[in-house]
Amino acid sequence: MEDQIQTLRVRQAVLRYVTTRRTGTAGIARVNRLARLPAEQRRQPVAELVAEATHALDMEPAFAAHLRSMLPDLLDDPSVEQLDAWLELAHLIGDPDFREGVREAFERHATDRSSGPPDTATAGHDQRYAPETRSGARGPPAPRRTRPPRTDL
Repeated sequence: MEDQIQTLRVRQAVLRYVTTRRTGTAGIARVNRLARLPAEQRRQPVAELVAEATHALDMEPAFAAHLRSMLPDLLDDPSVEQLDAWLELAHLIGDPDFREGVREAFERHATDRSSGPPDTATAGHDQRYAPETRSGARGPPAPRRTRPPRTDL
């Protein structure tokens, strides 16, 4: 009985999606396939992305465990917006540029971790984006002095 209720909920979610998004046959098939997958199979592509992006990197163990614990899941009775988000996520995961960007972000994390603890004076401030800090300037530049407007004209 529970399986039948779940099947009806999935069908209802797909129908809500189709009626509000006016998607074609291919879109209907995609969302229907996604919604019918068991939760473990829906999470698998995200888990594979995280595993691929962090492979052979010196990751802080607690951070890596936190990543694995936060894998997203689609609810049993998803809203139209949740189905939209899952379709977008599926699209992103399949994009090689996105995957490369995720890998680069984790590589930066591993590099930062290996360079030691952050300097407490600049913690939270990325010096690459603060050129005035590198030049020794303190604060914004002083406004330029201009001549007062002439009043004798």
